[in-house]
Amino acid sequence: MLYLRLTLVFLLLLCSEATLLFSQVNNIFYKEEQPRDDKQSVMFYPNPVDGDTFTIKANQNITEIEIMNVIGQIIHRQKNKIPGTEMQVDMSSGQRGLYTIKIVFEDKTSVIKKFMVE
Repeated sequence: MLYLRLTLVFLLLLCSEATLLFSQVNNIFYKEEQPRDDKQSVMFYPNPVDGDTFTIKANQNITEIEIMNVIGQIIHRQKNKIPGTEMQVDMSSGQRGLYTIKIVFEDKTSVIKKFMVE
């Protein structure tokens, strides 16, 4: 990730009948973020969802998911019968739109992602 701190100082000098504009750039910092080794790396496909199901893959065992609509109502909850790193989710009852999914892992941590249904 690129961090950039840019400070601009503008100084306006008025000299008799002429106007001068002076600008100065101070403090430019560049920092490249190293890739993180996320404990909770999650991928799901297809996104946008164009059929009745989609697949979630993670690097931890998934125990359950909750799908919420844009106003926060839980419209679908599904437990993974056999906790594993992959889970099929049925969205046949979902309408087109933007949804939020909460993925809960075996160690009780969770990740929240957004996805679209077409």
